[in-house]
Amino acid sequence: MDDLGEALDSIRTMRSHLARSAEFRFYGPAAIGFTALLAAAAAYLQSVLVPAPGAHLLAYLTLWTITALLACSTIAADVALRARRAHSGLADEMVREAAGQLLPAGAAGGLLTAVIAWYAPQCAWMLPGLWQIILALGVFSACRTLPAPMRLAGFWYAATGLACLALAQVPHAFSPWAMALPFGIGEALAAIILLLAGGAHEQDD
Repeated sequence: MDDLGEALDSIRTMRSHLARSAEFRFYGPAAIGFTALLAAAAAYLQSVLVPAPGAHLLAYLTLWTITALLACSTIAADVALRARRAHSGLADEMVREAAGQLLPAGAAGGLLTAVIAWYAPQCAWMLPGLWQIILALGVFSACRTLPAPMRLAGFWYAATGLACLALAQVPHAFSPWAMALPFGIGEALAAIILLLAGGAHEQDD
C-alpha cells in the first residue's frame, strides 16, 4: 500500500509539473473581449449614476467591484466550458494552476481596496492606478503559460497604472476614463493576442 501511495503521489506530481509547463489555451478571446465592453459600460454608468465619486466613494467602489466580479465570472465560466470540451487529462490541473497564478493578485486587490476604503479613504484616489498595477502583476505571473505577446498587456497595465498615480489630480483621479481606457484597451489587446495565438496554433496543428 505504501508503494501504491508513493506511485500515486509521483503521478500527481508529474501531472502538476506538466500542467505548469504546458501553454494554457482555455482563455477565449470572445470572453476577454467582452470584459472590455464591461469596462466601457461601467464607465458610462459611473458618469450617470456616480458623477461625484469622491463624495460617494462607496457607490464608486460598488460599481467597479460588481464590474470586476462580472468580468471574472465571465472568464471563469468560459474557461470551465473550454476545459470540459477539451477532454484533456491535464485540463483540471491546468485550470487549477492558472487560478493559482491569478488568485494572489485578485486577493491583494480586494484586500487593498477594503483597507483603503475603511482606514484611509483620503487615499482612495490612488485605487484606479493601484488596480491596474495589480492586474499587471497578475498578467506577468500568468505569462509563463500564456502566449509570449501577452506580456504586452502586462506592460500596458503597468504603464497606465503608473500614469494614473503620477498624473491624477483629485477629483479627476476618479474620472471614468481612468478606468475605461486602461481596462478597455488592455482587455481588447489581450483578446487580439489570444485570437492571433489561436490561429497560429490551428496552422501548426
